[in-house]
Amino acid sequence: MKFFLLLITLFLFSSAQERIRFSPLPIKPKEELIAGYLPLVNLLENKTGYSFSLVYIERYDKLLQEFIKGNVDLVILGPLPYTLLKKEYAKAIPIAYVNEQDGKAHYTCVLVSSLNGPKRIEDINGPIALPQKISTCGYFSASIMLSTKGKDIKKLGYKFFETHNEAIEAVIRGEFQVASLKKSVAEKYRGFSINFISESPLWPAYIVVANSKTLSTERISRLRDILLSLKVEERSRLIEGRYGFSPIREEELKIIERYAEHIPK
Repeated sequence: MKFFLLLITLFLFSSAQERIRFSPLPIKPKEELIAGYLPLVNLLENKTGYSFSLVYIERYDKLLQEFIKGNVDLVILGPLPYTLLKKEYAKAIPIAYVNEQDGKAHYTCVLVSSLNGPKRIEDINGPIALPQKISTCGYFSASIMLSTKGKDIKKLGYKFFETHNEAIEAVIRGEFQVASLKKSVAEKYRGFSINFISESPLWPAYIVVANSKTLSTERISRLRDILLSLKVEERSRLIEGRYGFSPIREEELKIIERYAEHIPK
């Protein structure tokens, strides 16, 4: 009987160890984020035979901590969170870029205001609505864009919100003059007559990052090969990832370090 119970315990432990825990960056509300990534998780399960768990972690900093602890195997990160993670944790392996709607592996962030808000950076005189602290499109990109016209984000003030959606909606409600967020998210709010004030430098696209502490080299290679070889028909059934994936170009990822003075402390 004791031997039988031991076998069950070993089986359950083995199954848990083999499951790939996948957690995307919480850029959107929980329900929208999970719905967006479920088709990709299902596709990867079908093509690899591996079991996946889709894990929602609401804070960027907590996501990085759980990855370092070995509680998460696969993540989607923006270039700033990835850069911060890599500095602290060498076992973070970038395996593919997630292409944007134009099929390219780059994106930008924007400063936006409401219809009656500032039309130029020079006219901004109040606090900025931002997504989470280490979001690439948050404090980091806002500080860079404001600095082009001599504005200091510290003097203007700011408030962090959980998602990009919450930041821009605070502007639409009239609670803030300006928000900084990913351009593709802001585009969805054009019907609210928002002003696009400024655009950031071109950043590398979101990155699929594997944890080599918890995933074997074989599994990481297999996941990379599958993502980079998805056919158009396969991608058409996806929400996140429907525009394909591109190979990592390590040199591009160094662009964040060129703006190190704007990284929030």
